[in-house]
Amino acid sequence: MIAPFVTGGGITHPDQFLLGMGPFALCFFVWGFQSPRHRARKVYADAITGMEYEATITEDGITTVSSVARGELKWAAFSRVIEGNDATALVSDAVMYVFPKRAFSPEQLEAFKKLTSAHVPVWDGKNRTVRLI
Repeated sequence: MIAPFVTGGGITHPDQFLLGMGPFALCFFVWGFQSPRHRARKVYADAITGMEYEATITEDGITTVSSVARGELKWAAFSRVIEGNDATALVSDAVMYVFPKRAFSPEQLEAFKKLTSAHVPVWDGKNRTVRLI
């Protein structure tokens, strides 16, 4: 923002080219302060429908049921487990199934972790092998 005045002849004679770039610099400056989380919420706000899903987790796999669909996934369908502070996600190809930890009691969460560690193979990029967690 100060470049036109530094490269030009001072406050009274700014560099005209760089002065014209000022609006672009201002836009980049404002965009830099927007968090990716805020942008993602704006983009995906319309995709949130409020539809509820019920998941049944067993030794065979996971069955999901909603008002419009029913799906069954074997444990072998999942290639990766991602665990965060508030949720655990299971990845199947390009689809991620997110399970909020608040949906489980402490005992259920521990049982879920045991099932995922026993059944979900994980690709270990360093060793180029498939291993179980």
